[in-house]
Amino acid sequence: MELISPTKLRISLTVLFFLVLIMPQQAWSKSLTAPQAIIQKVSDRMQRALKGKPSPSRVYGAVNRILVPHVNFHMVAKRALGKKYWSKASSGQRSRFTSQFKRMLVRTYGTAFSSYGSWKMQHIGTKGKGKSVAVRTRVTPSGTSSVNVVYLMYRGKSGWRAYDIIIAGVSLAKSHTASFQGIIKRSGMEGLIKRLRTMNKK
Repeated sequence: MELISPTKLRISLTVLFFLVLIMPQQAWSKSLTAPQAIIQKVSDRMQRALKGKPSPSRVYGAVNRILVPHVNFHMVAKRALGKKYWSKASSGQRSRFTSQFKRMLVRTYGTAFSSYGSWKMQHIGTKGKGKSVAVRTRVTPSGTSSVNVVYLMYRGKSGWRAYDIIIAGVSLAKSHTASFQGIIKRSGMEGLIKRLRTMNKK
């Protein structure tokens, strides 16, 4: 079993497009909820940082500086691994897995920027209340049909941060679960961490 199938890789490559490059033509609106405003803020900053044809180092720098602080990678990693395997892992294994998974996603996000075009996006609304909400949007990339994108956001001590993105009904975090669990069954948790570390060095 491969670590990431072509379908899952396409999902991952699409994620940053929908997460940080939204509503570039629209001004900030006081009607936006707090989690919507976070997405808008990240979008605006990324747009300014990546004008023209940025070099790979500039892209990765922008992703780490602007996007990463607004993603709860601990929750993303826990969701991707699954409750059963997360609970069985030691605290050290959880930390190392989260670090390598984060590096993998940042690599994927940076690579994706090279093929972005134009798009239109609209906020549909938010669902939920309290510390956890789903920000619902509809995105229409140039030349293609619209797709529903939902950002799952959690408000912790660091404010609102994303912990999953659902594109056309497919969860970014959970799209990796089967592959991760398959490797754990064959090679254990340390085997998965090693596999991620090796891939991140390429």
